Amino acid sequence: MNKMLSRPIPEIVKKEFQKNKNIRVRVSIFLIKNQKVFFLKSIIKHQEAWFLPGGSVKSCESLLQAGRREIKEELAIHVDNLKVISITDCISPRNEYHILEIIFLAHTKNTPVIKEEPLLPGEKTENQYSVEGAWLTLKQLSKINAYPRNFIKRILPMYLKSKKLSETVYLGIDK
Repeated sequence: MNKMLSRPIPEIVKKEFQKNKNIRVRVSIFLIKNQKVFFLKSIIKHQEAWFLPGGSVKSCESLLQAGRREIKEELAIHVDNLKVISITDCISPRNEYHILEIIFLAHTKNTPVIKEEPLLPGEKTENQYSVEGAWLTLKQLSKINAYPRNFIKRILPMYLKSKKLSETVYLGIDK
């Protein structure tokens, strides 16, 4: 047994974790086909918003495991060759929450199937739920309420033009 794993967690680490409990780690999956990107439309507090498929990373789950799990839960497909292409900090305007979002590029030969169910466990369906999914062009995305905005404005145009990114890009804060 690894001795590092058997040691108790130091109090300073516990306190730091409790202090930063408002930071959420989210994985998103960037699926592309014919110059279009797959987005899910959600209704949040009666407002329409579009997001890349994905969700929160569970405790003791790797980013890759979370990405594969989320895409399977939300779209009933298997994805191969997940590659991190972007990282962004999503901080609410009033600093109420902080989401660290890791965006993966994925390839699939399957057709996404939308499951109409709450996206967050325990949330009421009238507060947040997925209502549809669509392959959207960059022009279409510019006309709707879509997130993460930094990714849509900076990474997506580069990728659609060159079909590749040479390195992972840190996008900074997306407020």
